[in-house]
Amino acid sequence: MAQMALRWILDYEAVTTIIPGASRASQITSNVLSSDLAPLSPALHDKLTKWYEAEVAKNIRGPY
Repeated sequence: MAQMALRWILDYEAVTTIIPGASRASQITSNVLSSDLAPLSPALHDKLTKWYEAEVAKNIRGPY
């Protein structure tokens, strides 16, 4: 799940850096490997955008 979330973020051209948390070395390795995953499909990005707008955005403060 963490790799999928990181891949989703990496798919945005405006994103240049992700600073994920990690408490174990294995998490660092897993986080780094997310950049090797193929970009998510446009259809999946569309579904995630709709979910974000309906379920998450209202809980975020600020102009994000």
